[in-house]
Amino acid sequence: MKYRIFYAFALLLFPLFFSATTIPFEYIDGKIIINIDIKNKKHNFIFDTGALTIISSELKGSLNEKKSNAIFEATDANNSKSRMDLFSQPTS
Repeated sequence: MKYRIFYAFALLLFPLFFSATTIPFEYIDGKIIINIDIKNKKHNFIFDTGALTIISSELKGSLNEKKSNAIFEATDANNSKSRMDLFSQPTS
């Protein structure tokens, strides 16, 4: 009984300790598309929690990114291998 009271009390206090942010998105062909403003230009990004952040060659060089010494190598579910340079973006 005392655990039920504790859990009910914890559920009532939960919103006081955590806040949520709503991010607008479009759901297109099974993908979550997020519209982002970068230097006053709109760009669409696919939201994928299991992927690295990949930008187009159009954006490369316009974001003040810095190339790292690391190279990303991966094999996907279809046994297709890929390599790519990694870059870092200064945080503001």
